[in-house]
Amino acid sequence: MLMAEGRHEEAIVEAERSVALNPSDIFGYLMNGVAHNFLCEPDQSIEVVDKAIRLSPRDPLLWALYEVKGEAFFIKQQDDNAIAWLRKELAISARGAPYGGLLLVSALALDSRLLEARDALKIYLASSFAKGQDHF
Repeated sequence: MLMAEGRHEEAIVEAERSVALNPSDIFGYLMNGVAHNFLCEPDQSIEVVDKAIRLSPRDPLLWALYEVKGEAFFIKQQDDNAIAWLRKELAISARGAPYGGLLLVSALALDSRLLEARDALKIYLASSFAKGQDHF
């Protein structure tokens, strides 16, 4: 709720509190990483997400952690790293990647990999997310 209200600093405090109470709360790490990305603090986001990945390398939310990490590298303008993590996300996401797919298209285009960007866009446009048929 705090994130939806644009209160990202407070969301980080609450996510950290959640993790302090339950160190295996992967969702707390995920929200912490997302909030740091919203605040354009990608290094902090990567640090938090990496810890979550180490704690739970087979977590059902692993795809979302990869997306947050890919977005952090996108913010840092490290296109190769962003592309690598977003592709990892797409490879393990059972439902596709609603935002990661678009970030991948953008990172590929910014890296002048236009044919790959076009192919990634085709895949995204064929997804149920792009057609409005699937939501979180």
